[in-house]
Amino acid sequence: MDAIETTAGDLSAGESTRGVELSSEAHWNQTPEDWRHFLARGHVLCERDGGGRAIATGGLMTYGDVAWIGLVLVTPAWRRRGLATRLMRRCMDLAAEQGALAGLDATPDGAKVYEGLGFRAIDRLTRFRRAVDESAGSAPGEELLTPDADAVDRLCALDAGAFGADRSALLADIAARPGARLYRADDAAALVRLGRTARHVGPLHAGSEEAATRLLARILEEERGPLLIDFFDRHSTIAAWLAKQGFSGERPFLRMTLGGALLPGSPDTAFAAAGPEYG
Repeated sequence: MDAIETTAGDLSAGESTRGVELSSEAHWNQTPEDWRHFLARGHVLCERDGGGRAIATGGLMTYGDVAWIGLVLVTPAWRRRGLATRLMRRCMDLAAEQGALAGLDATPDGAKVYEGLGFRAIDRLTRFRRAVDESAGSAPGEELLTPDADAVDRLCALDAGAFGADRSALLADIAARPGARLYRADDAAALVRLGRTARHVGPLHAGSEEAATRLLARILEEERGPLLIDFFDRHSTIAAWLAKQGFSGERPFLRMTLGGALLPGSPDTAFAAAGPEYG
């Protein structure tokens, strides 16, 4: 088997099930809703085997001047044959055609490959996981909002300031999904959504560490099941607090951009990311 036996193409809107299969093989947390959104709003490139089956993917989601690369996946039998690098180069070419800054969240092993393509680390995150918490409450409090238009608009405004690009279409889609919750307290807001293996907390934005901690405490009171949160390492005091709440570090991520250019937002107000596929 060799990478030259594959054919480059695009994953179609009707192939979301195949996308879920690929991300599940990698033990990632994406759901069918994640794949449907990416296929509807982004661009998912793929490589196909001789039978036309998608065996590798690479996705690009463009938010204004920022193009986020994610869902770089290769089915196990075809790994280490250059497919991921080929898809990365195609994603980079698309970002360049759009005049957008390419960014991504990488595992340390992935970062070594991406450095060879010109990416440089600009930030660090840790994925924390909490198992089921049987002691948590279940009744919503006043900070738990129905994801109505005003609440989503407020989250979008905080997100744009922190990330530096308009992701309102993404956040509105997540907020409208079954099982999603939008939490807000003081000058902090966060989304919690369903995932394949755990509910994902993020993005979470706040004007201070105190506000972020209060909101997280409320979320942990309301959310009883397994949770994932991709937390920015710069907020080390809260990261230590999360460990005391039953979270354990699962893996690190490096936030990278092409050439190491900084994203246009204010990163200090970002506490948790939307996920490596979204930024």
